[in-house]
Amino acid sequence: MMTENMNKPTKKKINKEWGIEEERYRRTAPDAPGARRKFRKRDSLPIIFAIAVMAFVAVLGWHSSAKAEVITLNVRDWTYGDSPSIVFNDGGNTLSEGPTYSYTGTKRSGQEVSGEGVPTDAGVYILTVTYTIDAEGQTPQSVDSEQFSINPRTIVEGDVVLSGDQLVYTGEPLIQEVDVTVSGSSLVLDTDYTVANNEKEDAGDYTLTVSGKGNYVTATPISKEFSIDPAPLKIVSGITVADKEYDGEVDQSFCDICFRCKRY
Repeated sequence: MMTENMNKPTKKKINKEWGIEEERYRRTAPDAPGARRKFRKRDSLPIIFAIAVMAFVAVLGWHSSAKAEVITLNVRDWTYGDSPSIVFNDGGNTLSEGPTYSYTGTKRSGQEVSGEGVPTDAGVYILTVTYTIDAEGQTPQSVDSEQFSINPRTIVEGDVVLSGDQLVYTGEPLIQEVDVTVSGSSLVLDTDYTVANNEKEDAGDYTLTVSGKGNYVTATPISKEFSIDPAPLKIVSGITVADKEYDGEVDQSFCDICFRCKRY
């Protein structure tokens, strides 16, 4: 009886052995929580490394493309006589060639032009910039182009002044001279401006008009009034009248009268 009780496991021993087995099972069972945690940490390293590599490549690619995109060409219109407004920004990229500039376009006069120098006359033009980017051993060539205008400068009424002496009737056509000065520069007749209705012969009051041309423009034709004075009566060789005895009749005669070289 006593032997049987000695071989019978006590409650404390049973619990201890069961706990050992439970701990062993918890550590070795495939679906045990501890086993799953060890599996995730061990097998997730290659995945994390692959994600990191992909992210690095993506960032590197974005950086390279973004660096190329910051190259800009900015051209704004300007007015004849002002400084050009052309800005090429390489964005910090290394250019193995260029930039080189070429221009094509049409002047306001209608003449077509092309070349490497910046245009100076009023007109509409296209700027083409060619350059080569040295990136990762490759040398891709790029071309940017932009259209711009050089606007004509405006002539205002205060820029137009009548010049020369006061015109006096001579019996011949007379021309009223005009001076046009813009920003301190004297303009050239028939190149920068034209004058209409400034040639007259008879004494009187007249109105001429000035219009811009080429690199200059007028919002509307500028009007200026001028006049031709009558010629003064001047007797050069005198007047002779024949003697006559009074007879109650009018008998008057003139001869050899000269009015400014015209004899009557």
